[in-house]
Amino acid sequence: MTAPPGPRAGVSRLLTTFAIGILVLDGVLLLIAGWDQGRVSLMGGGAVSLLLAGAMRWAWKRHQRLREEVARERQALADEAREMRNLLRRR
Repeated sequence: MTAPPGPRAGVSRLLTTFAIGILVLDGVLLLIAGWDQGRVSLMGGGAVSLLLAGAMRWAWKRHQRLREEVARERQALADEAREMRNLLRRR
């Protein structure tokens, strides 16, 4: 069981997707401009932008995985506390 996403989860996902999209677009356009003009510095900037977009995507997925893990652990802790309360009430 995972906790339902908060009201701002959609906004966060949208902004992250937008940022990754902008980085990918910048990277591709810089690579094309560098290739066309024969400028290695533009191609380097494009490669860095694409690498940053990949790193941002990886970090976002890792963040989501950790959030789900925390939600599962919180639910398990709540279940355990509920069981302990029920046990104490029976005595």
